[in-house]
Amino acid sequence: EPLDRKEVPAIAGYATRRKTGRREYVPARIVSRSSEGLPIVEALGTGCSGTLYALAQADGLVVIPPQQEKIELGDTIDLVSFRTQLSGNSNGDLQ
Repeated sequence: EPLDRKEVPAIAGYATRRKTGRREYVPARIVSRSSEGLPIVEALGTGCSGTLYALAQADGLVVIPPQQEKIELGDTIDLVSFRTQLSGNSNGDLQ
């Protein structure tokens, strides 16, 4: 049975380019909040599966769809928050 992950909107506090064609999950840390209350996140590591240290420091995973070539500073992105997943909170509250 697939994991029922809940993605919440967040703001990219970083910019990156990548090859398209596959979905990526990048460890990320919440660094602040936008004026609308959305988490602002920065990427940790490169998203490679071998970056265990980055994952241990992360508040969640940024989900990058297969067709997305770049993320610009300030873009709205999807975040799977570890806090939301562990609490079972479905409204995206990351407090």
